[in-house]
Order: sequence, then structure tokens, then C-alpha cells
Amino acid sequence: MSITQLLLSYLDVPTVLIFLIILLFLVAQRKPHRYPPGPLRWPVIGNLPIVIGAKMQAKDFMKISQKHGSVFSLRLGVLDMVIINGYDAIHEAFSEKAELFTGRPHDLIYIIQKGIGKKGLIMNEGPSWHELRKMIAVAFRDFGVGKKTLEERILDECQALFEVLDSKQKAQSIQSTNLQRTLMSAVSNIICSITFGDRFQYTDKQFVKLLDSLARFFRTSALALPENAFPFLRFIRTSSQTEDMIGIQNDLRDFVRQQVEKHKETFDPDNIRDIVDLYLQVTGKEKRQTKAFSNESMVRAIVDLFSAGTETTSLSTTWAILFLVCYPEIQRELHKEIMQVIDNGRRPSLQDKPHLPYVQAFISEMMRVVNIAPTSVPHVTQDEVELCGYVIPKRTVCTANIYSVHMDPKEWPEPEEFRPERWINKNGEFYKPSKAFLPFSLGPRACLGEQLARIEFFLFLTSMVQQYEFSTPIGAQLPRPFPERSGITTTPPDYELYIMKRE
Repeated sequence: MSITQLLLSYLDVPTVLIFLIILLFLVAQRKPHRYPPGPLRWPVIGNLPIVIGAKMQAKDFMKISQKHGSVFSLRLGVLDMVIINGYDAIHEAFSEKAELFTGRPHDLIYIIQKGIGKKGLIMNEGPSWHELRKMIAVAFRDFGVGKKTLEERILDECQALFEVLDSKQKAQSIQSTNLQRTLMSAVSNIICSITFGDRFQYTDKQFVKLLDSLARFFRTSALALPENAFPFLRFIRTSSQTEDMIGIQNDLRDFVRQQVEKHKETFDPDNIRDIVDLYLQVTGKEKRQTKAFSNESMVRAIVDLFSAGTETTSLSTTWAILFLVCYPEIQRELHKEIMQVIDNGRRPSLQDKPHLPYVQAFISEMMRVVNIAPTSVPHVTQDEVELCGYVIPKRTVCTANIYSVHMDPKEWPEPEEFRPERWINKNGEFYKPSKAFLPFSLGPRACLGEQLARIEFFLFLTSMVQQYEFSTPIGAQLPRPFPERSGITTTPPDYELYIMKRE
């Protein structure tokens, strides 16, 4: 009997299957030389169960980094990703080696490819992105649109918000989700005022529907969508969640297109009212329709501004109110400081900010603990790059875990404790106790609207604490004011509260 025959005599179907499974499992672990390590991968699906089963992916990523290091890899079906954790690694990638990490995965992640595309501000890359971002940055910096200053627009919207809140004061509690919808309308009107030169009524049906859809979009975990892991699924049947996210992006584009067309009908190059007018002026003056200044690129840029500008600040304000309710002693301290600085019932001003260290400390600590955007928008390597001793191939998707920076016990002692006083020095002044604070990311891809968001949040919060006291109904159970679940953004749990006008 030959050796081959002898071996075959010992093989049966179960043995062959076990052998194939082991072989597939070993093949799944193969990585390029010096590629970042990571958790064991299942055959075919890779590490997909990690992202599908996670309530808060950034928190799980931080746990994985404690075992595999600050830079580790995941495979989600056919999609390879590198997760970057901790301040030092993120700073090396997005600041020191920024030019190699500025790409976007518009051709690698299905929801981006189909729903968002590669135009505009967030998912664009290369010269057209630089050109468009520069124009929008100049518009934000100089705010050479319209007759009102940014501060005036925000304070006027605060007044409109207060009229709605006053109507809710009927000695009965309200749900925080309802308050969040109202806050979304107020915050969104700021970006609408800047981009479209107009605001919308909080009861406008199209506006309300759009904001509800936007909130739903940001509650979804884009990484967990099956089409991202297995592109062939898009040719069979797109999941209902994926279809919904794509549909929301289409609705947003249609809404912005309508606003742009209205502007074209009333455009006056000698009377620039907003960012859309500024764009029309630039394209008309230079008679150009380049990739950066095409109609679709501008529509997408406005969608990006509208989406990001609405979601983050409205969520931040909703979270802030939860902290005020859960920590009434902090709310009293904030109100006391505000009343000492802002007297005679006048409206808060940005000039008050340096004199309100505890308000600044509260805002910073809340941003650190909550992590509104717990992971960065995905980047893509422009070329092969070495990071923290590992080699990442060209066109690899990389994401920064911002949560791991803000919850690092080496940088923030007892990181899960909410302590605004950690931002106050011994002289009673506001200061930054650690460099590891990246609520808007960092580098050339950092959030373009950071300054606007900071101004909005400061004025909204200060105005609301000046005018109202927030409390919880007797016997109502308050949720723990720390994030436990996230999608693209971190949403606070629902809770009941009273809103009482201060005398």
C-alpha cells in the first residue's frame, strides 16, 4: 500500500472539514510584513462581530488597544482598517505625518461611495478639497456675509429658542428627546443663517422631517453596515438601514439644491448675503467650473456644513443639560459665576468668556467625558507609511479613536469622574491640564467648524443657565450621565426634566 493510499484510509469527511477550517483560520491571520497586530480574525467575516455587537465601538477599541497596542488592525469582511489610539499615535499620524493620512475612503466604504461621494468638504481629497476648504474657512473667519455678526445671529436664535421653552413651562416635565429636537432646530438655524441667509420656523414640516432624518443618520454605526464588509451584497439586496442612510443623504442634497436655485434667482454680486452667494460670486467672477467649484461640489459642501454643524452642537447642549440636572451643585456654581459677570439682565457676550473660567471648565470637561464624535471620520493613507514602528500600506482606511485620548488615565486621573475643577488652576483661572484633548480632532483634517461650534455652545449654554433652572421631577430616575451607546455620534439617554424660568 502506498503512502498516499495509507493517508487516505485515515481520512473521513469530519477530518477533512476540521482540516479545512483550521487552514482557513490560519490563512485569515496572515498580514503583510510589519503590519499592525490585532485580534484573531474569523475566516471570511474577519473581525466583523466586534463592530456589529458593540454598543460603543470606541470603548471596545480602547480595550483592544490595551492588549495589542496603540495601533492595531481589523478586517471587516474584505475591508482592512487600522485603528489609532492614544494622543501620541494620533498626533504622529494626523499632525506629524498629516500629508500621508489626508485621503478619504470614498471608493472603499460603500455607504460613503453611494450616499456621500467624493465631493464637498468631508469626503473630498486632493487639490479640490484644499481649494474649497480654504474658501469656506475664509468665509467663516471674516464672516463677510450678511449684515449681522455671528454673535448677533446666535443670540437672536437663543431668543427664539427661549420663546419655545417658555411655552413649555406648564408645571409638567418634558422628555429630553423633545428638547433635543428643539435644540436641533435652533442650532441648525445658525448654520442655515450663515449658508442660506435665512432661518426656518421650528414647526416647518420639511425642516422638522429633515432634522429627524439627520438625527437618525448619525445614530447609525456606519462600520457595521453589511455592504461595507461585503461589497457584492449591494448587487443582491441593500439592507434597509443602508437604504435609509443613502435616502437621507439624497434628501439633504435635494433640500440644499432648492436653496441654491433660489439664490441664483435673486443673486446680486454687490450684496453678498451668505456663503451660497459668496460661492456664486467666486465662480462668476473667475468664470470657472472646476472640480472644487462645480455646482455639485458646492451642494455637497453645504450638506456637510449643515449636517455636522447641526448634530454636534445640539447634542452637546442636550448632554450639558443632563449634567446640569444630575449635578445641581455644579449648575448652581455656573449660575452664580454667570450672574457675577453678566449683570443688569444683559445678554451674554463672547467678551465675557475670559471672565467665566468655571463655564469654560464645565464645557471642556463635558466634551472630554461625552466624546460627541468618539472616532474620527475615516482617513486613507496616500502612500505606504510607517506609524509607531508598523508599516501601513497605501490606501488603507485609518480611524482615530478620540475616546481613547479623553479616557486615558495617564493623562486624566480617574477619567470617568466628571470634575470641571480639573480645568481650574490654583489661581482660579481656566487652563488646559493636558495636551490630550481633541474633541475636534487635529491636523489639516480637523473639524472646519470648530470655532463656530465653540462660539455656539458657549453662548447657548451661558444664555440658558442665565435664564432657566433645570431640574428633574421628584421620584424620576436619572440615567448615568456618561455615554453607553454610540453610532457616528454619541447620543444621551432619554430623561425627564423640568425647565423653570429664573426670576
